[in-house]
Amino acid sequence: MKVLYIDTYAAINLAANYFLLLATGKLCGVAPKRRRLLLGAAVGAAYAVLAALPAAVFPLSRVFASPVCFILAVPAVCLAAFGKAKRFLRLALVFFIASCAFGGLLYALDSVSHGRLFANLSLKLFVLVFFLAFIIISVVFSRSAANSGRVAELSFTHGGKSVTLRALCDSGNTLTDGQTGLPCAVVPQSLLPEARTEGLRKIPYVTVSGQGEIPVFVPETVSVNGKTAKLAVALAPHELDDNGTYKALLPALFDIVSTNRRKLR
Repeated sequence: MKVLYIDTYAAINLAANYFLLLATGKLCGVAPKRRRLLLGAAVGAAYAVLAALPAAVFPLSRVFASPVCFILAVPAVCLAAFGKAKRFLRLALVFFIASCAFGGLLYALDSVSHGRLFANLSLKLFVLVFFLAFIIISVVFSRSAANSGRVAELSFTHGGKSVTLRALCDSGNTLTDGQTGLPCAVVPQSLLPEARTEGLRKIPYVTVSGQGEIPVFVPETVSVNGKTAKLAVALAPHELDDNGTYKALLPALFDIVSTNRRKLR
């Protein structure tokens, strides 16, 4: 007979959900606050406990345990953890896949151990969940850092004012200053309130939401991660940040001024 201790089961699910949400955020380039991650993990743990309760204690447990209810619970967990993020659908999908993969891994281990793994939920299983979650985060984050757009530190000087902010290397940013031929970093205009946009050159841009013109200038100095870069700066009329992860966009390819003249991709 298998014994289910609700407190241990809730703690295991809380830990697993927290690390899976953390890995999901890393993979999608979203950095929510820890308390939001904890809130999302708690929502997931509460759902897991309700789905595992006997029908005599909680009559709707079978409904909660159904695949349809599980799928509906995923957006609720992600909403609690990430809020109304721009990449919400992607976040929900990645978390759903990660949860299925993680659950499948645990049940595979239980099958290999001939049912002894879940025979008694204990501190050993709690430690195992932490270990597996750590491995998942390490693998996911290393792959996402290598294959997805990364965040870098962009610094530039304009009109005697220095600005430093985090910027996402965006493969979709192909904006180029036609006069100088320099690729453009896109920065929100609010960071330079003293800049008179009417006195700056404007270049055309095209996005999925429309097209128009955007002010552009060449800074006195500009660097990426401490290395001098050849970039122009375009001023966007709106904010570009995604849950505080970044505040500007770097182009997919630009020159870094160094002894070996390498390019940052």
